[in-house]
Parts: sequence; structure tokens; C-alpha cells
Amino acid sequence: MNLPPIELENYSVQEVRLAMNPDYDLENHKDLPKDEGFQFMHYAKRIKKREWMVVLGIRLEPESGDNVPSVPYFYKLEMIGSFNVHSQFPPKPKDKSKFSSKESDEIIKGRIELNGPAMLYGIAREKIRSLSSSSGFGEILIPTVSFHKPKKFEGKVAKLDSKPKPKRSPRKKK
Repeated sequence: MNLPPIELENYSVQEVRLAMNPDYDLENHKDLPKDEGFQFMHYAKRIKKREWMVVLGIRLEPESGDNVPSVPYFYKLEMIGSFNVHSQFPPKPKDKSKFSSKESDEIIKGRIELNGPAMLYGIAREKIRSLSSSSGFGEILIPTVSFHKPKKFEGKVAKLDSKPKPKRSPRKKK
């Protein structure tokens, strides 16, 4: 069995709130409600070399004015998780003996920022589902989200009509 690169040691819910939307009419909204106004935030902070804290917040709350989302519930949940990084992570690279300290820290930070909030988010979805399951409109599942941040493209964008350059020069004919 391989040990995971990061492990959730514990978590705590700092705030949880679920309220029924008094203006929601189940008869007029038989289809699945839109999650307009749904928001989430997260950040990771290093505590020690291999100990991290991740904060996650999700919410769907009424806005002031006439623009009230047509959802059955309003909710807010904030939680904090403590994570440990396995001592053998990141594994040794194939092309050199080991990563530099800076490279290792960047790899760990990237893994924590991706997987830490994703682990907490699964717990948060279940907390909201569980709370809503015993209330008037039935259970809801908050939307799925991705914590993946695409890498920024560095370099020039190729023109659509340009031909790619060969990787090596062509052989001369004899």
C-alpha cells in the first residue's frame, strides 16, 4: 500500500448555517434549482515544513435588493483542515538525485493547494446535504467545483496558418 502524499489529520467546522428561502415556491420550481450566487473561497498556509492549514468557505446567501436567487436554501459553511505531507514526498526525480529545497516546496505547495481544499469540499458537500435532508424542501447537493489552476501559457501564440518548424534540420539529398 502506498501512503498518500498528503493526509488530512483533522478538520473543524468554524461556522455552519442553513436557512430555508421563504420566497421559494416548490410548485413553480420543479426543475433543479440554479446555483446562482454560489461562492467558494480557499487558501493554504504553511505551519511547519510538512504541516499545512487549509481554510475553505462556501456560501449561497441572499443578496440585497430584488435579485434574490430562486433556490430552496441559503447556506454558509467555513472550515479549517490540518494536513501533513508524507516525508517521502515529493519522490526523487528520475533525471537528478533530488529536488532542491525550493523545488520541493513548490511541489508540496501545489499539491496542498489542489488536494487540500478538494478533500475539505467533499466533507462540506456532505454537511450541507445532511443538514438539508431533514428540512422542508429535501436534500440538496451543492455544485461540484474544480480546484485545478491551469498553468499559464508562456510564450508566443502560434498563428493558425503558420507551419511548425522541424525539430531538426532535414537531410540533404545526395
